Formats: sequence, structure tokens, C-alpha cells
Amino acid sequence: MSLPSAPKRDFSGTTLLLVEDNAVNRKVAVGLLSRLGCEVVWAENGHDALAMVQSQQVQLIFMDIQLPDMSGLIVTQRLREQGGWLANVPIVAMTAGGAEDDRQRCLAAGMDDYITKPLSLSALSNVLAVQLLHPQTKALHRH
Repeated sequence: MSLPSAPKRDFSGTTLLLVEDNAVNRKVAVGLLSRLGCEVVWAENGHDALAMVQSQQVQLIFMDIQLPDMSGLIVTQRLREQGGWLANVPIVAMTAGGAEDDRQRCLAAGMDDYITKPLSLSALSNVLAVQLLHPQTKALHRH
């Protein structure tokens, strides 16, 4: 007996901010997120990301940890300190790592979740579903 296929997740109408300095990684992420129906705005460094959120509100932020000007952890802390929608918007770390201490550092900095590169459609879809469709389960991911 085969399991029913998972319903196609459609996140159309969702605007995300992608903070990623590597052009290839950015292109891959934008392509995958577009396939899920997301509209993606992007910044290639922390300074640009901090400036963008002053004029545009998004539903979720994907944050690379290794940025050229400041760590994604510091950018996240500065975003959270601004309060308002930035105090609660889901921020998801993107890292090449995967070490448990990386995860702990991300959560301690105020991030909500964690995804490792290379990115996949299913991994992005799953993290979007947890962060946007089922916010009541978010608390489980923070500990």
C-alpha cells in the first residue's frame, strides 16, 4: 500500500528576504523559492539587509551565516532589537555547516530555524511550512 503523496505546498503571496552574498547560492535559492510560489527580495550583505527592512516588510528571512561585512548572527540580533514586526518575523539560518554548536548559536542569536546548504526544494518547503503554516509548532523547534 503506497502512502498518499504530500499535498503540493504553495506559498504564493509570501514575500521573503534572502540575505546571501554568494551569487550562485542566491540564484539557486531564488529559483527554488520561486517554484514554491514565493516572491523573493534579496540583499548581499548585512548592511543592505538592515536597510531593506526599513522600507519593506517580509513574512520570513533566510539569513546566510557567513556574510562579507558582519555575521548573520549579528544581523539577526540587530533586526530583533528593532522590535515591531522584526521582533517576531521567522528568521532561518542558512549555513554550509551542520554542526550542533552552529545550531545552538543560531537559536541563541534569535533565529527560529536552521537549514544547511546545498538547499533542496523539499527542505525549503518543509521549513516554510513549519514557520508560516504551523506557527504553533515553532516552539518545538526552538529548544
